[in-house]
Amino acid sequence: MYIERHVYKDFLDWKDNSDLVLLVEGARQVGKTYLATKFANENFKNVIYINIADDTGKVFIDILNKYISIGDEKKLLLNTLIEYSKTFTNTKDTVVIIDEIQESSLVYNKIRSFNRLMYCRFIVTGSYLGRTSLSNDFWESAGDFKTITIYPLSFREFLGAVGNDVVNLFDTIDLYGNSSKESYDLLKEYYNAYISIGGYPAVVNTFLKELDMRTVYDLYDKLLLIFAKESARYLQSEEYIILIKTAFNYFARLLIREKKGMQNNNAGEELIKLSKKLNYREGSLNFNKKQYTAVLSWLLANHALYGCDKAIDCDLMNIEYNQRFYFNDLGILNYLLINMEIDKDISMGIRNENYVCIVLKNKKLMTNFATFANYELDFLLKDSEHIYGIEVKTGKDSGKSVMKAYEKGKIDKILYLKGDTYGGVDGNKITIPIYLFERFNFKPTRYNNLDNIDIFRK
Repeated sequence: MYIERHVYKDFLDWKDNSDLVLLVEGARQVGKTYLATKFANENFKNVIYINIADDTGKVFIDILNKYISIGDEKKLLLNTLIEYSKTFTNTKDTVVIIDEIQESSLVYNKIRSFNRLMYCRFIVTGSYLGRTSLSNDFWESAGDFKTITIYPLSFREFLGAVGNDVVNLFDTIDLYGNSSKESYDLLKEYYNAYISIGGYPAVVNTFLKELDMRTVYDLYDKLLLIFAKESARYLQSEEYIILIKTAFNYFARLLIREKKGMQNNNAGEELIKLSKKLNYREGSLNFNKKQYTAVLSWLLANHALYGCDKAIDCDLMNIEYNQRFYFNDLGILNYLLINMEIDKDISMGIRNENYVCIVLKNKKLMTNFATFANYELDFLLKDSEHIYGIEVKTGKDSGKSVMKAYEKGKIDKILYLKGDTYGGVDGNKITIPIYLFERFNFKPTRYNNLDNIDIFRK
């Protein structure tokens, strides 16, 4: 079943307004290839598909190498594509999709030639593009790309898979409690399902078909194993199979410790200490700093984890980067917590915070938590008008830290995101149900350092 994705409009914008190569990135299994090919077939007369990881890629590279040996750079791609596909035409009505681009530095390094020497359009995708930034074999081509990042399904997209009626309810329900209680309660039930199932389209579709969480857990078990094996291949060491698998558990345990108030100023050191205390079926496994750095860089580069920065004394100019880590998908996090048999309330609190981080990332907003004195804010965010302290709560209670930050003048707006509320506004204190956070609009900050920009319009 097709699930409507918000990002589809970004594909249309690229087609109409950009001549660059379109780079579609994102974690494995988020639907990059499906969405790229669907868009291509709906918007171009001719679609050429090449997967570098299978036989089509081998054929393409063999032909490319043949023409490289001839040495005519200007006709290199043209001749390669003509020989590869007898139906190829070098026009703007043709799009070439190159899937799993990270499998070939040769093809990746030719990207700057794609849009400069050809009339046809190019879309390249990759599940492990972190490889290109961590390997010297790949040249940096950032200026030649228009990049679209595909994330797991948002809560609204998840509702779209359930049915149009609940999507319409989500779009129209009042944020601050002025709709029926039955409507809020229904969305809350769907939200609780969402933070358990997660946002991988294939997983969501499988669950809706079979209505069996055991199938969901089996899928995540397989997905994590595949990710670990493929990561080890790119990192060129078999030891990383175990390291990647256990890293997911370590980062989940780190969130648990933070939720229980056991914190360390340096997340890396905390994780290394934690790893030394844990034994697994594979035997005792300890991270050293070099391994930790490699694994963390890999997980961040490939969107498996999101880094959250710490604002010291609620000062957004005094930042310690990547001091907390959240998962890109709530289903994976829930699967890990289930296996650890974590208390239900603690698990709910961790997943709620992780959800807020995901929403902020999807909104392309800076994700910071903050400390001051002996207090901590779940999230700190500045838009063009206000500095928000965001407090995430499972139930009805309000946090003391965010109130103290408000009283001390560290923030001027309080945003409570609660699992058990219908919402409301009390002066500078805003309360909304956490499952409606995607609909809350911050006012974007715009920086214009050129006062007299109109001179360029004359």
